[in-house]
Amino acid sequence: MLIDATLKENFPPISLPKRPYMERAKAIWEELGLPKLKPEAPWFGYSLGEWSADLDEAAERATRGDYFDNAKLLEGRRRKDVRMNTEVRNVKEHTSKPRSKKKR
Repeated sequence: MLIDATLKENFPPISLPKRPYMERAKAIWEELGLPKLKPEAPWFGYSLGEWSADLDEAAERATRGDYFDNAKLLEGRRRKDVRMNTEVRNVKEHTSKPRSKKKR
């Protein structure tokens, strides 16, 4: 039996933090004098072609603790014309201005 395991399209990154975060975590681990690490490949996340600059910026905001900013941006992307669980790769971004919030 032969299995073709090559990528047929772009995929999200490996589900591990990027290398700089993992290296910083390793440094902290060593500063604390914890047992020697024995990382196995892959020991950090990397892109497989579907990690946009927007997602990178969102990750940066999250690591700074600005996750409420991410929530506001995601809230602004809500749409009534797209069915739940639609593959996001197939959805075009709105070009109209974000809706203003109603005053209470």
